[in-house]
Amino acid sequence: MIAYSSMSKCQLLPLVVKRAHVTDYLADALSKLRDENPNFRIVTFLDDLDRCTPENALEVLESIKTFFDIEGMIYVIGMDSESINSIIKKKYGDDFSNT
Repeated sequence: MIAYSSMSKCQLLPLVVKRAHVTDYLADALSKLRDENPNFRIVTFLDDLDRCTPENALEVLESIKTFFDIEGMIYVIGMDSESINSIIKKKYGDDFSNT
């Protein structure tokens, strides 16, 4: 067993490994595919999101927002936007702007 408290920062550094987020792996793989075919896209369809409870629908949207910045990812979301606006306002306040 290693007593970490007695180790210096230099000794601990090799033990600390930076782990990439899953979005990094996806962005890298998609980038390689787009190098071969610039028109390559991954399209994700989310339908009937408004049939979920507003809390669950908001949780799904918050979960996938980390993937929104990946070039080549396209999302088609089927939902009544009014059905989730109330829960967004409830969670984030009346000053929420839907811009």
